[in-house]
Amino acid sequence: MGLDQYAIAVRRISDTKRNEINNNHPDLTNDCNYLFLTKNELDDSRYTDLMPFLTQVRASHQITDIEQMKKDFGVPADAQCVGRAFTGTRLIDHYYDADYKNNHKEYKVDIDVLALEDKYTKVVTEDMWICLRRIIGQWRKDYDFDDAMQEAYGYCLENCGYALCNSDMIDLMKGDLKDDPSNYDAVFYHIWF
Repeated sequence: MGLDQYAIAVRRISDTKRNEINNNHPDLTNDCNYLFLTKNELDDSRYTDLMPFLTQVRASHQITDIEQMKKDFGVPADAQCVGRAFTGTRLIDHYYDADYKNNHKEYKVDIDVLALEDKYTKVVTEDMWICLRRIIGQWRKDYDFDDAMQEAYGYCLENCGYALCNSDMIDLMKGDLKDDPSNYDAVFYHIWF
């Protein structure tokens, strides 16, 4: 665990690329050249700055069938999916009283990665919002750098959020970037921890 930080350069996709994707519905799950959002993610404040650079297409991506997992393992429908990792997924069901203090109990089910891939992963085709992306800078656990970036941004960036870089943020990154930011439509500061 820890803070992972990235400078992600983006470009809008061309009309030709949009038409190609709409005609073929490629699976974009593991294609590192694209950053994509699904309809359910459009209103998430972490992605607000990205919206002007995204183009709507009809494409495919992989999803984990959480509802089927809940049914198969007898986990209540309102259970939370805590996380998917290289070793599997954990479903946890939390029970609280009205005050969220007493009578807390937890039910855990660990599902191995083979079951995830074979039984609970499916490809869906739906409307998505995408842009081309390239990681042009990367830092690890550089908390002072993160503080400076967030101060230059003007407010606190949420975990997994994308902040559109202003000139002050670009200046803070300059010596560490693998490519010239002016070659792209925009550069974003992205954090994950």
